[in-house]
Amino acid sequence: MIGAVAKPLPSYGSPEWVALPEGDRRKVAAVVVAAECWARDLEHLAEDLRSEFHLAKQREDADYQERHRAHRDQWARVKLSRGAYADRMREAS
Repeated sequence: MIGAVAKPLPSYGSPEWVALPEGDRRKVAAVVVAAECWARDLEHLAEDLRSEFHLAKQREDADYQERHRAHRDQWARVKLSRGAYADRMREAS
């Protein structure tokens, strides 16, 4: 059915698809292609979501580690005074 219609097929739900008249073989073929994609994707949905989650988590972790390094490097150059305020004031005078 899909091979017998003119190409390219409009994507299901696209403005071009909506503009086709009801019963147009290209419209029906686009629905079949969308259904096949949905069925194929559904089989691997859990695995794909898990992979996407792990990739996103890896990027988030790498970003956090980079911000942590930058923060640590920035503050490593700053000398922080030690001791209580009163002690520092005595030392300064």
